[in-house]
Amino acid sequence: MEITLLIFNRNDNDNLINLVKDLYDYVQHIVLVDSSDEDKRQEIIEFSKRMGKIKYLYVAPLGYPDLLRKWAYRKSPSDWILLIDTDERINEEFKKDIGKIVGSNEADVYGIWRYPISDPESKKKKIRTLQIRLFNKNFVEETGIIHELPIIKGRFKVLDEKYYMIHLHREMGREDEYRRLEIFDRYSYCTLPERFKKIIKILHLGAKMDCDKEITNLDYFLFFFFKEIYSSIITRDFRRFIFSFKNSLTKLERIKRMRTEEDGDENFEISRIIRKNGIIEFLNLDDDNTIEEINKNYTDLKGSELLIRLLKERYRKFKS
Repeated sequence: MEITLLIFNRNDNDNLINLVKDLYDYVQHIVLVDSSDEDKRQEIIEFSKRMGKIKYLYVAPLGYPDLLRKWAYRKSPSDWILLIDTDERINEEFKKDIGKIVGSNEADVYGIWRYPISDPESKKKKIRTLQIRLFNKNFVEETGIIHELPIIKGRFKVLDEKYYMIHLHREMGREDEYRRLEIFDRYSYCTLPERFKKIIKILHLGAKMDCDKEITNLDYFLFFFFKEIYSSIITRDFRRFIFSFKNSLTKLERIKRMRTEEDGDENFEISRIIRKNGIIEFLNLDDDNTIEEINKNYTDLKGSELLIRLLKERYRKFKS
């Protein structure tokens, strides 16, 4: 079976070039979605032409690449996709066996463990996160919500631990983009993740809650606190466990500021809609015409600033 390597790039040309060379002989197709600045773009266009079997696609940067995944899947010549970020690498054993794994027909979607290279002991200590990076595109659904795994519609299997990925570094530029988008990181009682929704319901002693209403400051604190505890256990990060109370208070203060901002109510309503339906559906980002319109009409903005503009324009149009 054929495999398409899917890569999203924004100004990380050296890592991108090294990644393509590293995996070139193990895949049949490469789809490169590039959102680089103009001065960086030409180098990648010329590299793509030299290498061959690379389909180069430019899309204006929207803050984080997850928003373009669903659209990019349609551009893949094959059903099977290997999705790797420019700052990630897969180990030699996975490279050699990837064709065999896909051909085994044991699953439609595979999970693989990713370790941070910044901690040489991470593999031994099992400090890791599960990533969905090898899959048949017909069996996953993307919503565009930050840091959320795709919805799996088919057979799922976590790969043997002898196969793994490493994360070379944290992209600070991307972290800055995430921080700007935190204005939409708010919840109604309906849009809380299920496991936390059940906890909050128990703590409310069964009292009825208005589904579309924003959760209270106390419930925000409880949500952040349980999330910090859960994440620290999963990642075995006991320093995070110790500071979970303090971290939760810091996050609560941020929420309090958001609620008092001039456009705070509007930002909450946008948060509620996109958590329910996803940003991809709300902005119609899997449509070629939408992508073409963004590339053509929004040249003055990029990254999270562009995404915030698009979300607010769509909401105001939707509201009117």
